[in-house]
Amino acid sequence: MKIQQTELPNGVVVITESQSAFASATIGVWVENGSRHETPELNGVSHFYEHMVFKGTQKRDPLEQVQAIEAKGGYINAYTTRDHTCFYTKVVEQEIGVATDVLCDMINAPLLEKEEFTKEKEVILEEVRASIDAPEDIIHDLFAEALWGQTGLGQPIAGYLKTVKSIDIKDLRSYQTKVKSKFRVVVSAAGAVNHKKFVKMVEEALNTQKSLKSHKAKFQPPIPKHFVKKKDVQQCNVVLGTAIGATDRRQQIAMNIVNSIFGDGMASRLFQVIREEHGLAYSVYSCMDNYSDTMCFSLCMTLEDKKFEQAMQILNDEICKFKTDGATQEEFDQAKDSLKGGLQLSLESTSARMNFMVRQFLRRPSEEILKPVQILKLIDEVTLDDVNSLLPEIFNKKDWASALIQPKDSKLSVKKWLKF
Repeated sequence: MKIQQTELPNGVVVITESQSAFASATIGVWVENGSRHETPELNGVSHFYEHMVFKGTQKRDPLEQVQAIEAKGGYINAYTTRDHTCFYTKVVEQEIGVATDVLCDMINAPLLEKEEFTKEKEVILEEVRASIDAPEDIIHDLFAEALWGQTGLGQPIAGYLKTVKSIDIKDLRSYQTKVKSKFRVVVSAAGAVNHKKFVKMVEEALNTQKSLKSHKAKFQPPIPKHFVKKKDVQQCNVVLGTAIGATDRRQQIAMNIVNSIFGDGMASRLFQVIREEHGLAYSVYSCMDNYSDTMCFSLCMTLEDKKFEQAMQILNDEICKFKTDGATQEEFDQAKDSLKGGLQLSLESTSARMNFMVRQFLRRPSEEILKPVQILKLIDEVTLDDVNSLLPEIFNKKDWASALIQPKDSKLSVKKWLKF
């Protein structure tokens, strides 16, 4: 594998990984702006923009956009996160030129017509309503708001119903101006791609683009609250956790080892004691959300309300035990092997490799993009002391927030069980 990086005169960054073993390539155009960068009044505008660029450009109508890719066996899609927005496609080697032009054209010259805007607003409102009706979806947005408030990382990616309704076509056009002249744009490809040829394609396709420097993300400390919502549901959905600043790769790896040991997977402490030993929940896990400057560690459960208090007591006991005694050498070794194996397995597709490169760049634009073998070496260098020294910072109840969705006749609380 060979990772190459070029910054064009207009500031657009091009990153490729050439893999001769592949007959295809995944191409992505990344706009470094997501829901955390929006004003509260325009929360959801990045996600709205993601939808609208599929509604035609000066060069192609909406059907021609997707036919250019799908008619050749490829696929095209997009997603928005709290940190960035990505438009991507996977195609066979012969179609890389067309695919690159389609993606770049989408962010370079979207029509943003009023009629399409009005129709798509209704679609997005339905998307938001659907998430509100699904406790397993809305619980994570509710937790983010409980942890960070209604600004920055606490804002939902798709926005609230009231903010989506308030977005006007002029807001989308203003956003498009910022895409062309303010936000950092990164174009990447992994697979059967030639770096020199790809750079030329991008330079031609984005010759009017002006890409500025990345957002200077600043750690957003938790301002924790404990939210409870009652809905017409049969089970409780609960998420609780905290966030700490992401200082360096070694610390990030140690955090992921903590996550692996405590709740990520069926061999984890949380799964074994809550589900296997006591049978209290079908869904129980921990997860780590990695942002450009922040790592969010959370614990998640779905269970009957009558089992909630027993599960929370056990959860608190397990946290106390973990915080006091630390991870064992055996758990630590297994978690490192799991991280290394998971990384290697995850990079067996060009899509994953494309994401692997760009996420590194967006988090650390001034540093070298590491190859998988270098990441594996870093994992080996992390010590048990590195992991155990993080536990007092992670499991500090004053920095923990929670979100609970429970049946209408329940009167449950997460906060009273946080005794660690």
